[in-house]
Amino acid sequence: MGNSYNTTSWFDRNAKYIALGLLALGVVLLVIIAFARTAATGAPAGATPRPVPTFGAADPPAGGSLDSLRTALAAGTPISVAALGSSVGVGATLSDPNTESPSGRLGVALQGLTSADVTVTNSSVNGSVAVDGLEIYRTTIAPTAPTVLLLTYGMNDGMPASFNSGETLPGGMDAIATIASEARAAGTTVLLATTPSPHTGRTSFDLPAGLPVQYPASGEIEPLAPLTDIDGAAFSARHQLWNAALRDVAEDTGATLVDVESSWAAAVVADGEDALFNEAETVHPNLLGHQASYWSAIDELVASLS
Repeated sequence: MGNSYNTTSWFDRNAKYIALGLLALGVVLLVIIAFARTAATGAPAGATPRPVPTFGAADPPAGGSLDSLRTALAAGTPISVAALGSSVGVGATLSDPNTESPSGRLGVALQGLTSADVTVTNSSVNGSVAVDGLEIYRTTIAPTAPTVLLLTYGMNDGMPASFNSGETLPGGMDAIATIASEARAAGTTVLLATTPSPHTGRTSFDLPAGLPVQYPASGEIEPLAPLTDIDGAAFSARHQLWNAALRDVAEDTGATLVDVESSWAAAVVADGEDALFNEAETVHPNLLGHQASYWSAIDELVASLS
């Protein structure tokens, strides 16, 4: 009897195994791609990444942010001031926030330059941080197209619980840059105020127990030294980093910086921190604290308009 041979090729005999192998290889490749995307963006595949400002979608106009305000003052048209910030922006500790808060003082100062009405709408929220402001701006402020928008965030954003655990430095700057870009594109003058420091002798700069370090990515709380020196005054190092980043955002968006940091440092040198806070207060300046910082910086800005 002669030998019999199976004439079916090796590939035909093993076709189903080859197909299963290729399918498994495809699944492995998809997992690798998804992992790589997560590592690169910090978001799992299919997740919506945190939006970052894309100025091409709302390019600020050429020229300085103060141009539209100067135009309104010259024309004698009514001036509307909108404000966003935390409790410092609300005017906590002040007896008359309508005139003594940062936005209140801005309204009073602008009223001295025009016979037209100057109205102030303060949408600042106690306990808030800058990332909270984007929705408030888009839903409440943007539809009113104010002449001026003043942002006074930073005091809460610079505290360790927010700065190191809440990632307020990158997230807050993204939000402020987006607000400033969209407001400027709508013809609003945008004022970005740097923040004073909390009372350096009464404030704990430790990260509260149980909160993980989300920022920076190293997982090590930074800066290691909680205090720095600004023109001879003790100042929170985290709040100084916030202010430095805010200066960059103002330059990138064409917004106008209101330099409260330098006026605060001068007041600390002149009067001492205790004089700028009520007893036991750590983050809410008293009337003298507002006068020596926000008022001083705002008055200097408004004087440049006359």
